[in-house]
Amino acid sequence: MAAINFISLGIIALVAHRNFVVVASWPPDPPGRAPKKCNLTPLQLNSVQIDLTSHIVRVCLTLKVENIEDDPASTVLLAFPPAQFDRLALVKAVVTVGKKRKKSYVPLEVNPTEQPSSPNGTKYYAISLLKPLLKGETTTLELVYILTHSLEPFPVEISQADSQLVYYHDSAIILSPYHIKQQATVVKTPSNKVTEHYKLAHAGAKHKGVFSRVEYQSRPAASGVSSFKHLLAELPPRVHSVYYRDDIGNISSSRLRTSSKKSELLIEPRYPLFGGWKATFVIGYGVPLQDFLFKSAAGARYLNYSFGCPLVDTVVDKLTIKVVLPEGSQNPSVEVPFAVEQSLETKYSYLDVIGRTVVVLEKKNVVLEHNVPFQCIDFGLFSASVYLLSEAARISRQPNIDDNLKSRDSDDF
Repeated sequence: MAAINFISLGIIALVAHRNFVVVASWPPDPPGRAPKKCNLTPLQLNSVQIDLTSHIVRVCLTLKVENIEDDPASTVLLAFPPAQFDRLALVKAVVTVGKKRKKSYVPLEVNPTEQPSSPNGTKYYAISLLKPLLKGETTTLELVYILTHSLEPFPVEISQADSQLVYYHDSAIILSPYHIKQQATVVKTPSNKVTEHYKLAHAGAKHKGVFSRVEYQSRPAASGVSSFKHLLAELPPRVHSVYYRDDIGNISSSRLRTSSKKSELLIEPRYPLFGGWKATFVIGYGVPLQDFLFKSAAGARYLNYSFGCPLVDTVVDKLTIKVVLPEGSQNPSVEVPFAVEQSLETKYSYLDVIGRTVVVLEKKNVVLEHNVPFQCIDFGLFSASVYLLSEAARISRQPNIDDNLKSRDSDDF
């Protein structure tokens, strides 16, 4: 059984996508008879979208089927384990007719049905096709079913201050009366997430003596002139879900101005920085996926994103950028207009089996002129299906900054 742990309702919206290729007979063979084969090629992708954004679980299933047998096929069976069958609130199906702009959806009749010798009490729904599927013909089915009482509290008891977490479990292999030839599972979050980790140092003349906050606040023009209070980060346009925190917790002293052309985040460290002083903090935000993920003429999907550091007037001693690709991505290629150190890592997250490929880029002495786009291209076997389902790559920056910033007044913002 595959499991999703530590999902916070109202905070983390998680959607699971499952792609699979089936070898099956339509309709299924009777007990004791060798199964017939009905091939679905890897180009005829079938997907399952499991929406866990609320306490009501909605599953959307897409199937493209082909009958390669001589006998016409008039029904398609959908299988459920007994526990899941009892929690079904609704099962609907439509068939796709036409292509592109002329595409339409026609409802199909769906009814529960009994099958002899069902293993482990498996239950079935029969989907009646508009017309029998002849040999060599294909059709695309869109199904949706809704499950109730499928999310369990985790843990079962919490205190007043604890967050409500839930646990969802399902089979790692889709239950089907037909042979499953190949299946891939991908978990995605709703948006592209960028996390930037900073280690900031004031590289000016080192501060000597004792720091007096009273004198600093009462005489800001005379005391603390060598320190800086503000940092300006130029972020991508249309950012959302921005946060700014350090090891202690969230820092509320920040101002965000965003538009369709640019975004500016003015932040204040938790304390003023004098020469030799250091600070660590994290900036995180989400960006629209369609602004940075594209498809090349050759059919490959690639991520186009800025390489450098968004902080204005800074020198970065060492910049590390990590691009976390969806599970199943293979042979990624990176195009950067200057020399960088490249390496690959593996990261594991919810429901991962083989882990996610992580592209690591490192460069020393990064300045403003390095703020140019770079491309991460994925030629992997599953890249088309993964990105087609809007799986977001995650970007993590880890700048180690040697900085001699001057104080910026908030009026400049």
